[in-house]
Amino acid sequence: MRAVAPLPEMIRDRGAHAAQPAGNLSPQAQAGRSPVLDAAQLDMLRRYGTEHDIGAGEVLFADGDLTYDLFVVLAGDVRLIERHGQPGETVITAYGQSQFLGEIGLLTGQRAYLSAVAGTAGRVLRVPVEQVRVVMAQEPGLSELILRTFLLRHSILTGRGSGLTLIGSRFDAGTRRLLEVLARNRLTSKWLELEGSPDAEAMLRELDVPVADLPIVVVPGGPLLRNPGSRELLDALGLSGPGDTDLPGVCDLLVVGAGPGGLAAAVYGASEGMATVLAEDTALGGQAGTSSRIENLLGFPAGLSGEELAARAALQAQKFGVRIRQAAKAVSLSSQDGLHRVGFDDGDAVTAKSVIIATGARYNRLPLRRLAEFEGVGVYYAGADATYWPCCRPAAESRRSTSWRGCCGRGRRSSSHR
Repeated sequence: MRAVAPLPEMIRDRGAHAAQPAGNLSPQAQAGRSPVLDAAQLDMLRRYGTEHDIGAGEVLFADGDLTYDLFVVLAGDVRLIERHGQPGETVITAYGQSQFLGEIGLLTGQRAYLSAVAGTAGRVLRVPVEQVRVVMAQEPGLSELILRTFLLRHSILTGRGSGLTLIGSRFDAGTRRLLEVLARNRLTSKWLELEGSPDAEAMLRELDVPVADLPIVVVPGGPLLRNPGSRELLDALGLSGPGDTDLPGVCDLLVVGAGPGGLAAAVYGASEGMATVLAEDTALGGQAGTSSRIENLLGFPAGLSGEELAARAALQAQKFGVRIRQAAKAVSLSSQDGLHRVGFDDGDAVTAKSVIIATGARYNRLPLRRLAEFEGVGVYYAGADATYWPCCRPAAESRRSTSWRGCCGRGRRSSSHR
């Protein structure tokens, strides 16, 4: 925690905006995003953390931090701030007594993209992120409350465009590729379209970036990425997972593909004591991870979102010690002396006693010359999420099925999930 000037002075000096309204949230959603812990829940969390006094204006975590801990406000209030200390600083919300901070990025290991600043002097309970994982594994009732709250907050922040900023042309294949990476990985972000957003040109001037360098991704508190690949983007966010040197020499089980089938295989293997590595090229949860509602999953009669499915499965995998590598595209497989070696496009390789290939479907490509030049800028392959197609949003939001076509057909979602 870092001490800085008292928050009221900072707001006056930097022209911060007031807390933003939550929009058209229902009363249930309003309550769900900021639950108040009861005495028993607070006592339970005290076993995993320590209490600290804080001063007005003290920074509990800042955008760009590699990781952050779970904070519970015991006295005073803590404010969640976007663009802290910069022009356009905005107070998103404030947390009071017996409320806790955080969203799903705390559990996935994503870098912080917002800052938490004490509005007044007070006291907090700080639970280290490693202990939060223990809570999620061993305290069923409390872990359910935390997970539901984190997912709801993530959804709200996604709706308001917090987090990453992508600047690029709608006609650029690189922009389309990054939009898909952001959508499939359920990363909170906003897209400033070069042709239609006045803010895009202003930000390019501010960053001194020529149009020739587009698309770019601005990471709060982090680097400016120029047309990054999936691995570079996830590396910058702390999400790509362990590298080759961090993995065991020979693992018992390697699962290639982290859709529902691959995640399940990794959980089952690790729960039986196998040293397990899970490698995924695109996003945890696969195509199913972007579904707004999955209603044919055994054990969930009311259905659940693809994001919740992916989050729960990833937590289970981490609970049993699965090592997860993201943006890892398998490109080769060889076997010798009873061991299997899988090579990846970044040059790393994993050796395993057993390999399960759960890579799912691949879209057929038309046998046309110069096809690659038009993919993403005229030729599309059944995008798994239509939220980045503005013309498809009304159609997408009005349907609950996992199989639908948006108004222009670009947002078509397959009902077959890997």
